[in-house]
Amino acid sequence: MSQIKITLVKSPIGRLPAQRKTVVALGLGKLQSSVVKEDTPALRGMANSISHLVKVEDFDGKAAKPAAKKSTQPATKVATKEKAESKKAEPKKASASASKPDASTTIPEIKAYLKEQGISYTGVTKKADLLALVK
Repeated sequence: MSQIKITLVKSPIGRLPAQRKTVVALGLGKLQSSVVKEDTPALRGMANSISHLVKVEDFDGKAAKPAAKKSTQPATKVATKEKAESKKAEPKKASASASKPDASTTIPEIKAYLKEQGISYTGVTKKADLLALVK
């Protein structure tokens, strides 16, 4: 029968008591500790119940091979970073437009519009007062 290597990669602190007991039952103590066990459905079920805390790999005795299920976390981080960059770029485009600000426009956008038009807004802090200067 094949073997699997289970490595504890996240702390069970703050997790449900059942999940902490599963970590102990698998023989995992400290972070980055690993155990090699026979691959059985019961063991796979235990590892699946704490899949967010462990890394499971096939083990043949020579070198560890990743199991069929791979983490997609790095791809998610890249996508999140791209979304954040695109969101940062959008407001700059909106403020650069020469359309008249209205009630839905933010204060910094109104101030940018007034500055582009050469209208002084010194001492004015309220949105309604800034909009009055636009009209």
